[in-house]
Amino acid sequence: TGINAATTALLLGDDARARTLALEVGAFCADALARPDGDARARYWLLATIAEAALIRREVNEAEDGYARATAEVGGRFGDLGARNRHGRGLNRRRDHRLG
Repeated sequence: TGINAATTALLLGDDARARTLALEVGAFCADALARPDGDARARYWLLATIAEAALIRREVNEAEDGYARATAEVGGRFGDLGARNRHGRGLNRRRDHRLG
């Protein structure tokens, strides 16, 4: 998927490509989120992907807000939350993307 390509580009050191892909994916997900035809699980993944795209772009406050919105949407689906956390930890391993 696009967000995985952005993450891969980031981990390979191609920050410009990662940022471009993250912008495209974030915009695509925001458009999809604005449509009324989505279930809660789809909304969760759109929100989590928007947050991940923000993290790749180093927009930490936007990423934190997005992850909070996604977490609120998850309900009892802890498997989805666990997958999101694994993705975030992978990005966080890159020294200049640490949140704390």
